[in-house]
Amino acid sequence: MESPKSYQNDFPYDHVEVNSLVLVKMLKHWNDNYPTPVNGQLLGLDVGSKLEVTNCFPYPQKKDIHNTLSKDRYLNNLSEKELEDKADEEFVKYQEKMMGFLHDVNVDSFSVGWYQTINFGELHAKEIIDNLVVYQETVTKAVMIGFHPITNSDKLSLKAYRIGPELLAIYSEGQDDPKKYNQLRGSQILIEVPIIIKNSLLIDACLREHFSPFVSQNLSFFDVFDTDKHEIEYKLNFLLQSLDALTENQEKFVRYQRDYTRQQQQQKQFTERRRLENEQRKLRGEPLIPLDLDIPIFKKLGYPSQLPTFILSQECASHVDDINRLSFENLSRLALQYNP
Repeated sequence: MESPKSYQNDFPYDHVEVNSLVLVKMLKHWNDNYPTPVNGQLLGLDVGSKLEVTNCFPYPQKKDIHNTLSKDRYLNNLSEKELEDKADEEFVKYQEKMMGFLHDVNVDSFSVGWYQTINFGELHAKEIIDNLVVYQETVTKAVMIGFHPITNSDKLSLKAYRIGPELLAIYSEGQDDPKKYNQLRGSQILIEVPIIIKNSLLIDACLREHFSPFVSQNLSFFDVFDTDKHEIEYKLNFLLQSLDALTENQEKFVRYQRDYTRQQQQQKQFTERRRLENEQRKLRGEPLIPLDLDIPIFKKLGYPSQLPTFILSQECASHVDDINRLSFENLSRLALQYNP
């Protein structure tokens, strides 16, 4: 197994520099498909201590590909499973064609990750983590850029993430033993990479026009709290959902421990009864009864993976940090109002 340090050295960059053109394309992709979540390919190159994201292209919606294939009269005889496989095949072909077209016109065509719209409350979803692990194993410098375009302010929520080297090392060994996650901390799951926006003044102007079509001239002081009100409610709602899911996951582990303890007791009692019975049969000169390991009490119980627990714990911590930040900002405004 490679050490965590070796995985860390696979990303020797201080930050990710995103061209403003990429943000405009991402926003347009989202706007054209709202409210459906979107994702796409990030393209760029590494320059010195930074990873530059210079271009991108959108991924098509798989449901649209599936619908198109289902209407093809030459594919009417395919089963639903075969149609899904065909849609996946067309999805891959689309990416390859796009990369080829960009290469032909001398545009940066090196894959450096992908982007997707995301509620940051769902950032630690198992599917996202699995996808990022697979991506990093293929493209070692890959990043996932998540953005949340629906906001009450004129700022776009944009963050870049990579899988932590500790978790990547565990994945590289396979997941046959869930106990490997026991020594993993929540902060080692996802690592945020600093982002710098190139031509940030231009994208700032674009975002202000996009999110602020007009500016009211008669705002009261307490109107400044309205921009954070819904976001705080949003974060609190996600926190409650994450806590419920975490509680349910912990209850599953408690049930496993209880079932495991009961099974061990049953095995011990059964083995002792069989031993005593065989001693009696031996005294009577009768053949001994072998210990049958195929009965239910000797079947190994599935050990629940602790990765979901770490993921949910990190989600809760992230929500709490966001709520604290928003609350601190509002309290600071109150302090400025009443303590000039």
